[in-house]
Amino acid sequence: MFFPEVLNDNEVKFTYGFLSSEVNEIEIVKVDSLYNEQASYKLSFNEATSIWQSVLPFKAGELYRLRIKYKNGSSVEIIDPAAPFLPNGVLGFGDKRGVGQIWDHKKFQFQYSRPKYQKDCHRLIEEIHIGTFTQEGTFRSACERLPFLAQLGVTDLQVMPLNATPGDFNWGYDGSNWYAVNHHYGTPDDFKIFIDIAHKYGMRVILDVVYNHTGSEASYQESLFGSIRSEISGSPWGAYLDFTNRGFREFTLCNAEYWLSNFNLDGLRIDAMWAIKDDSSPKHVITELVERCRAIYDDAIIVFETNDDLDVEPRLWKSLSSGGFGDSDKDRIYRNNDWFIDVVLRFFPKELLFDWMKQVLDRSLEESATRLNNLRTGSQKSIFDHDHIGNIFPFKRLRDILISAYGDELGQSALRTIFALNLITKGDTFVFQGDIEGLLTKPFPYFRQCLSSDLQRGIRKGRLKELGTLLVNSEDDLKKLLQEGFGAWDGSVEQLRTFLAKHEISEDTVVNIVNFDPANEHLFYSAKVDTAEFSTLRSVTWRKNLQEIISFARSYTPCEKVECINDNVMKFGNLKSLSGGKVVDLFSNFSKEKQKITISSNKEIIQVISDVSEEYITKIDGDEVILPPFSFVVIG
Repeated sequence: MFFPEVLNDNEVKFTYGFLSSEVNEIEIVKVDSLYNEQASYKLSFNEATSIWQSVLPFKAGELYRLRIKYKNGSSVEIIDPAAPFLPNGVLGFGDKRGVGQIWDHKKFQFQYSRPKYQKDCHRLIEEIHIGTFTQEGTFRSACERLPFLAQLGVTDLQVMPLNATPGDFNWGYDGSNWYAVNHHYGTPDDFKIFIDIAHKYGMRVILDVVYNHTGSEASYQESLFGSIRSEISGSPWGAYLDFTNRGFREFTLCNAEYWLSNFNLDGLRIDAMWAIKDDSSPKHVITELVERCRAIYDDAIIVFETNDDLDVEPRLWKSLSSGGFGDSDKDRIYRNNDWFIDVVLRFFPKELLFDWMKQVLDRSLEESATRLNNLRTGSQKSIFDHDHIGNIFPFKRLRDILISAYGDELGQSALRTIFALNLITKGDTFVFQGDIEGLLTKPFPYFRQCLSSDLQRGIRKGRLKELGTLLVNSEDDLKKLLQEGFGAWDGSVEQLRTFLAKHEISEDTVVNIVNFDPANEHLFYSAKVDTAEFSTLRSVTWRKNLQEIISFARSYTPCEKVECINDNVMKFGNLKSLSGGKVVDLFSNFSKEKQKITISSNKEIIQVISDVSEEYITKIDGDEVILPPFSFVVIG
């Protein structure tokens, strides 16, 4: 209903529905390549339907803006919030803001069908950020990596948000234009090529979309729909969005339909679904979103990002017809970042953990086993994702953390065991870009470039508050920085040195703060994947070891029950061979010390996952089995 639809070589239909009652007139302004106005056309308004619509003399590729006139006599000229492409980005060039470009989606012909979704298939999902997935940071260059991922067993690619954003680099969660791909990555057709190539190699593509807040800059939805903020506060981004605003609600729902129907995507991941409030509507907007996506593809994958507080959210498990969010594995795929992190954190030394993580480890191993038993078939289990690397453990990969803590042997063993445990439990395995390929040291810091210097300063200060003494050498220095107007820092080293000297803060702090400034382009470039690392012996060895684990996991059904053997060992029971019905149990040692367990005398060791030296080799001594530190042993 919103994006411009190309009808033929010379006509385009523009449609906008349920706009603010204060809108008096809408003009589509045709501009040239220098953004100079060439012509303008008023849209017709149908009072009975509340739809603004006209067929206008435009061609695919031509540029335009919206001019909105209000009943109070004021007017604005803006980028169309539903423009399918911004060829020069949000900013445009010079002092001119960007323009939308007409795009003919019907011209592109997909060569490959979407892989059929199989709910019983163990999915290996890799999360990727197009801007850092390759050195070039484009859709086209990303295509070159897809055959390798398919060969390694990846079944799904989850693409971080790729909307148009202010600045030259961004994680993607601050999208200004929800319908437009980021011009730094390529064109809409380039994204379609990426999806088509993924389908060629049997991989599905899921797009991360953000409907819980709008971008902080150059987001013009309110120019069309009036206020889109509810009176309810509590979201990390301020007031919750108001989905009782009919125009904005339809704009959001049409956006989900737009991505699926025009790009042949396999599904959508709904960011921070818990921050989408709509309890006053007759039908929750999430329910309606799932229904509309199902109307396009009955097997479209819908991923909900939730959190621990929503474990008891009943609508996650109620049928769509009952007002819920889905009642089968294909209707919803429930993701919870915190459940499998219970397992991951048990391999960490306590001194590396933040307070909330220490609370996780205060749970007994038995409590963690119960949580694993409550995992559903449709759960996505993150080992580490972009949030873990960029916001929680700045900005290290899991391998870095484990090897720094325990040395190479124990660290590698812990890492392999974590992957194995994830692969054999219920649900699907979720990893971050490079994890499967062996890129285990590349950072992924939070990076974001803004147009507003005030907003950028606020973000710098926010990161300082979040990361605290990771960036500043002492608590006293941190307090001084936060209390003495640090928010005025403009990003320059010179100004920061002057500030530090004035408040008697060590200059050693300069390096840390500058290096972790989200606007520092060094952070963005440091996150770019260097495929040359894939050829190193370390990466090759990692892939070989991981392939053995993946092969094993895909040869058995997921474990049926997790239980505690003692304070350091868990049993993952009743994995059934898919080829011969053989049943095995797996035992994991969460300790950096070897452990003894007792088994039945008719059992034998089938496989050991461990990188530790000969002195720890697993052996059976009567009915006792010695488990190496941080190991994973298969017994049947």
